[in-house]
Parts: sequence; C-alpha cells; structure tokens
Amino acid sequence: MASAPLPLQASPIAFGTDGWRGILGVDITVERLLPVAAAAARELESSAPAGLSSREVVLGYDRRFLAPELAEAIASAVRGAGLEPLLSDSPTPTPASSWAVVQRQALGALVITASHNPPEWLGLKIKGPFGGSVEGDFTARVEQRLAAGGITVPIPPPASGEPRFDTLQTYIDGLRAKVDTATLVSGLQRSGLTVIVDPMHGSAAGVLPALLGGEATAAGTIQEIRANRDPLFGGHPPEPLAAYLGELIAAVQASTAAGKPAVGIVFDGDGDRIAAVDEHGRYCSTQLLMPLFIDHLARARQLPGVVIKTVSGSDLMQQVAEGLGRTVLEKAVGFKYIASEMLAGTVLVGGEESGGVGFGMHTPERDAPFAALLLLEALVEGGLPLGARLDALIAAHGTPAQYDRLDLRLASMAARTRLEQLLAETPPSAVAGAPGPGVNPITFAPDGRLFVAQCFFGDGLFEMDPTGSSPPRLIADDLGPGCGLNGMDFGTDGRLYGARWFTGEVVSVDVQTGERRVEASGFDVPAAVKFDSKGNLHVLDTARGEILRIDESGPVSVAKLTPGLDNFAFDLRDRLYVSSFTDGFVVRFDADGVTTELAPGGLSHPGGITLLPATASMPAQVVVADLHTLRGFDAASGAPTFVERNILGVGTMGSVLAVEADGGNLILTSFTDNSVRIWDPVARQVIERHERLAQPVSALRYRGELVIAEHGKGRVIGIRDGAERVICDDLRAPVDLATDGVSLFVTDRGR
Repeated sequence: MASAPLPLQASPIAFGTDGWRGILGVDITVERLLPVAAAAARELESSAPAGLSSREVVLGYDRRFLAPELAEAIASAVRGAGLEPLLSDSPTPTPASSWAVVQRQALGALVITASHNPPEWLGLKIKGPFGGSVEGDFTARVEQRLAAGGITVPIPPPASGEPRFDTLQTYIDGLRAKVDTATLVSGLQRSGLTVIVDPMHGSAAGVLPALLGGEATAAGTIQEIRANRDPLFGGHPPEPLAAYLGELIAAVQASTAAGKPAVGIVFDGDGDRIAAVDEHGRYCSTQLLMPLFIDHLARARQLPGVVIKTVSGSDLMQQVAEGLGRTVLEKAVGFKYIASEMLAGTVLVGGEESGGVGFGMHTPERDAPFAALLLLEALVEGGLPLGARLDALIAAHGTPAQYDRLDLRLASMAARTRLEQLLAETPPSAVAGAPGPGVNPITFAPDGRLFVAQCFFGDGLFEMDPTGSSPPRLIADDLGPGCGLNGMDFGTDGRLYGARWFTGEVVSVDVQTGERRVEASGFDVPAAVKFDSKGNLHVLDTARGEILRIDESGPVSVAKLTPGLDNFAFDLRDRLYVSSFTDGFVVRFDADGVTTELAPGGLSHPGGITLLPATASMPAQVVVADLHTLRGFDAASGAPTFVERNILGVGTMGSVLAVEADGGNLILTSFTDNSVRIWDPVARQVIERHERLAQPVSALRYRGELVIAEHGKGRVIGIRDGAERVICDDLRAPVDLATDGVSLFVTDRGR
C-alpha cells in the first residue's frame, strides 16, 4: 500500500466522531499526547456522575507501532492529574476497555488506537463511565482545557513498574456470562459449520477462539488467519471491507468446496467493527448483518427495545424491524448518536453501515466479538449457513440490500475540515444519479450522453450525468402505465427508441424536448428494441418469443424461439444474440440462418417440486416450480412432458415458487405475487385464485381445505368455500407444509 506523503505540519488537535487521530510522528507525538491525556482524565473526573467515587482510569491500546509504549506514557499523565491509571497488560479490543470501565465502575477509559485507519495513523479514544464514547460537548471541554494551558506535569511510575490489569480475561469472562458458548459450540458442530476468523492482525486476535474454547479450536470448528501482530496490517488499512479480505474469502470458499460449509468473521484493527463472509464467499457488511441481528434478537430471543439505524443504513433493516413490530429510529452517522439512545431508553440493537453494532443487553458501545457470538447463535438457531439465512430473510421481506463505498483520500486533516465546512455552508440540493426506484434499461447516445428509464416500478425517462456531478434530468414521466421504456436504443435520426411493455407499442422520443411518436404497434409484449448496422429497427416480443424487423411494409420475423425472451444485441457482423429469462438460454443467429447455442437452457430458478399422479392419458409426472415457468417431466424417463411459461406482468398463470399436487390439479404458490392459485394442467388455466396474502411460501390440500403458510404473518391459514380461518398464528417463520392424511405438519425455521 502506497502511503500519502507525510504532511510537513501537524494538524490542530481536534476530536472527531470517535476520538482524536492523526499521523504518528506528525500529529501524534509524546509531547502532544501527554497534555491531551491529562486534559481528558481531568474532564472524566470533573464530569463524573454523582456517587461515583472511583479514581481509576482504564488505559487500553491496540497492536499498532508504539501503541503499548504510548499507553504506558499516558499513564504518567493520568497519575499527574491525581488519578489512578489502570493499564492493560496486553493489547486488547477497544470494547474490552469499555467492559473494564463498567465492570470496575471506573471514571472512564483512554485507549491508544487508530481503529481501522491506515497503518501510519494512531490516536486516542475516550470512553465515559458508562463504557461508551463520550459526546461532543465532553470533547469540546477537553479542547478548552488544552487551550487554557496549565496541564499538570506527568508523574513517572513507581520503581516497581506500572501496575497492570488483565483486561482481556475480564472481558472474555464477561461475554461468556452473556452467551452460552458451550451450547453454541455444540450447535456449530452439529450443523457442521466451520468458523474462520480474520482479526486483520489487530487486537481482537485470539478473542473468539478463547471464547469458544480450546476444544473447538482443536476440532477445527474455529480457525483463525492473520492473527499475528503486524503494525503494517499486511499493507492495507485494517478495515473489514471486501477489498482487503481476499485471504478470508478464499479460505471460506475452499472450506465449503471441500464439503465443510464455512462462515468468515472479520474484525477491524481494534475489534469494534465486524463484517462477515458467507459460505459462497459473498461479503456481508452490517447492511446485511443488522437485519439478521434484528430478526434473531426480536423473534428468537424476544428481547425488548427499539431498533436504531443511521441514515446510511439499508431499508432492509427497517423492513425486518417493522415486520416484527419494532420501532425504528434513524440517526446521523456516528455511533455516539446510537449510544446516546441506548443510555436514554430500551434498545434492541443499534448499528451503522461501517461495521459498528451495539446491543441493549450489553454496553452502549460497538463490540465486534460480542456481535460475532450473536451472529453464530443466530446461525445455529436458524439451522442454515449465513448465505442461505440471509437469502431467506431478504426473500421474506423483498428488499435486497445493495451497498458499496468509495473512499477519497484527502491531502490532510485540514483539507477534510475545509470540505466539511464547504458541505455545511452549501449542502447539495439533490442526489446526482438517483432518479428513483425501477431504473432498468440504460443506454448511451452516440455523443456519449447517458439515458435511463424506469420499468415496473416507475415510468420515467431521464438523462444522467455520467460523472455524477449533476442531478438527473427528467425527459418524460408519463410513458406508462406500469413501465416506461424498456430495452432502448438510438436510431440514426438521433431519437431514442424503446419498447412499451404494457401497451404493445414501440415509440421514439426526442430526448431534448420529450416529444414522442409511435413507430410500430400491434405487438403482444414488446420488451426491447435494437438497430443493426444498416439502421434497421428490430423488436423483441417476449410473449411471442420472436424477433421482428420493422420494414416499411410492416414487421418481418427474423428469429422465432420460445416465449419469455429477455433481451437481444447485434455484433459488428450483425449476428443476433438473444437471451431468455424463462428458459435461461443464450443463442446466436448468424446471417446465413445458422443457430448456435452459447448457453444451454433448462431450469433457471427451480424451487418447489411435486409428483402428479398418472392418468389414462398421461404417465406420472414430476412437476417443478421454476419461478417464471412450470415444468413437467416423465417420472420414469425424465423426459420433458410440458412447459407453461409466465410473462412478467401479463401472464395469467403468475410466477410459481412452490407447487403441490391437488388431485389432477396443481396448487401454485409464490411470495413474489403474494398469491396462491389452483392450476388445471389439462385446461391450462387458473381455476381458483387467492391474492393479497402475506408472503405465502407453501400450500396444500388438507381434509378438503386449502392450507397456506404465510411467512410474512407467522401463521398457517385454511380456506374453504371462500371463508378463511387461522389454524395457527404463533409461528416465528413458517416455511413448508406436509400431511400424512391424518395430521398436518409445518416447519418453523425460526425455532
């Protein structure tokens, strides 16, 4: 990692969202650190709550260069302030110092750490008597003390040396009292899940193995990588971001490939931030972990309290919390705002996108090792590895979380201060590049301008600034109903052409004025348009499974496939490439009519499966729910017997994720449609339909009654002759139904 050039002048001492940090040897020196530590210690004493008689100040430190030595140095500053320094005997996670404060009822803690910052950084965190970070008014008073001068002279340690305290063991004992680690290890071993921990060379190394015990380590249930001290952190900032986790991702994938599904857990440099890697190697930030914590603590543990997220937290957090009846509070970025709420009332969990998570049942502070224990507990309780657990949670709430972060390295802290002042004085009036939900097709004009349209969740057409500097320019917002343009392309006349999914038309738009005209009509469901090198307009009709060229005399078929086509493209030789969302294939049509299969089709989204009994005209069939299709196979030979395709938004069958035989009919269930339908495979039509259900995931016939598991309401209902009744409503996460003809059974993933 290439470091930025060292600044030639130290930045002013100023506290940010969680302490004072800077470049070691420039901003952070012994001469500057000692008066800051003395001022902080005096303010801890001055601000101590009534009745707190302790004189102790806990001193912690991480594994950075000179961190142990500087922690010992500030012990002299604390002693010079007339207080008692309590120095850790080893590098520890920052939350261990917070726990020591609470356990010993100390005045607070001073921790030498730069957390997740680059290796050349160091800093000082201040923890209050409650164990969490002090607020801005506290650090403002520390800065005032520094400005006033008169800081006392440090007092060296006694001849016997600086007294030490086993902060780490006290912390481990405290966490073990909150989580039954023996039962947790047994559950992990029963599930066959391997835990791979990456402390990123930081001070949380060895903590999770110590919590789970030597037997778990010996059995290979828990493994640890990058646990040695390395002040350079392998050449990257010790921050739990995907870009820095290649070794962990590879280890998890290798374990899963070897038949031992694994979960990766990563801590930042001082152990207060967490992220994870699922069994497939997918990076999981707290945008995904927070919803899992909410679900586990509220549903499985049934703990009280509100949920707190920052403005950068995903909507999935709110959806899960509100689905469980929990109030959600949204705060500014900075864990101190979350901690303030944790001190004021009952909080279930609070977290921010950067990896900091705190729990109302614990200290009002970020604690990554404790979060790791609860994460593993949630996986054991749910009976699924992390990826499958998260996918089920996302499917149940229909809101996948997409998250990324781009870091801009500034020349100095002064440059950061100037940027903050600029944003405060002239805040942005709009978010560039966010036209709203439903953005789908995207294309560039020949002159390099960028255009997007909405489909299914909006009907607007926008010009975008490719640099993100300017807000989207609305061209038209009445291209619906239900979908604006889809599969767009520019013609030689400079107009933007696009398909209107629900109107059967292809239109062109003047992107300057918004004026539009109909270019072709009479299609079933046009999904995309493209021009070949000769300027000929082509249209993909997904309902017909056909590509048509628009000539002066009308549409001419150039390729006929199966319904459910998605998009198409021409290469420089005018060879045609076509994809299918229902069958999952990609094919190429050459100019001479030769067809080449580039990606074979087949099952694209297989889900439920059932056996349809033999009839006089048909053998017994295996029927598979394939989201956009329903597929039958001869139960003896495996030969395909039928395919029913559903065209998104216009098909009569609807999507299908679960299927169950119902005599000669089929019960189709889909939480994407929130409906259950009875399908007659002979007549090829829906003969009964039940809609507006709460995420139905399974349905069957039991004693003449249609029984449905509603995951969204945690219940099982029965419907007979149009009348609905509740069979069971105390389930946490009902998933599947079965019957032996006598009794009805339901699986509850939440238990």
